[in-house]
Amino acid sequence: MDILIKVIQLFLCFTLLVGIHELGHFLMARVFGIRVEKFYIFFDPWFSLFKFKRGGTEYGVGWLPLGGYVKIAGMIDESLDTEQMKQPVRPDEFRAKPAWQRFLVMIAGIVMNILLAVAIYCGICYTWGEKYFANEDAVYGYTFNTAAQGLGFENGDKIISIDGEPIDDVNAIAMTLLLTESDRTVVVERDGRECGCGRKGCLETYVSATGIKRTAFELMAKMSAPSKLRDIAFGDFDASMISAAAEQGDPIALEAFRFTGEMLGRALADVVTVTSPEAIFLFGGLSKAGKLIFEPTQWYMEENMLFAFKNKVKLLPSGIQGKNAAILGASALIWQEEHK
Repeated sequence: MDILIKVIQLFLCFTLLVGIHELGHFLMARVFGIRVEKFYIFFDPWFSLFKFKRGGTEYGVGWLPLGGYVKIAGMIDESLDTEQMKQPVRPDEFRAKPAWQRFLVMIAGIVMNILLAVAIYCGICYTWGEKYFANEDAVYGYTFNTAAQGLGFENGDKIISIDGEPIDDVNAIAMTLLLTESDRTVVVERDGRECGCGRKGCLETYVSATGIKRTAFELMAKMSAPSKLRDIAFGDFDASMISAAAEQGDPIALEAFRFTGEMLGRALADVVTVTSPEAIFLFGGLSKAGKLIFEPTQWYMEENMLFAFKNKVKLLPSGIQGKNAAILGASALIWQEEHK
């Protein structure tokens, strides 16, 4: 059965290649007003499986699965019809046209095959693409060897840019730093953002109204995309402006919410592994952004969650508003435990 499938696939691929090739000849001949007598998929010695005539051209499907052919008037082709060459030249024949038109008709088949190859390659790249570890996915930075530490790097450093150029592919970092004849200027983020508690890298410094504000300003420094947020002074800036800009499709604001959702989603995936909750409720100023924060958070939480928990934990907005949400939720849990 496998052999039969492979044989069928071979003939189908061959038919596609030849069919596209012959279509090129057909279309170019029509462009120059050359009469096309036949256009067939598969060959039709003695009889054909299906055929019809339209506009002076006979279209059909033959029974011999060896590609196909196009029969152009005034040209000796796969049909090997030499009798037509003994007849007087007609103005709509291939041989009556100037050399440059005949040349274009001849190479049109090859051009179509090249375009098909490009289309197939683009389709492969679009479907599978080039797989690499993106620098932005290194949320917790990198672990450096002794040589890199001797250059000043520390474990946990996250590389932001090299010589002012943002780094996307992690593999490019080592190549860029090693293959150089001069010094490099490397910008790193070390230990994360400083928190009000005195430590660095706390989740609140990223996932909060002030956190997303800082993220937006960092993105404006890294990205060249136009944004209405660039016209707002830092002191006048607040999270509601980022939400309003994101709803209008602002690229900086949308990326700020995506990044914030990624940070929160990854953290929640870890929480789910330990606590195995039925649902997680978000509250606070950032949660008021609705789907702008909930959608990326849900996606990254599911993406980084253990398989056993996937699609089982709900992410919902809290029904309790204001600063009392956390204490009231904790109080409810205590009351529930006491009255078991």
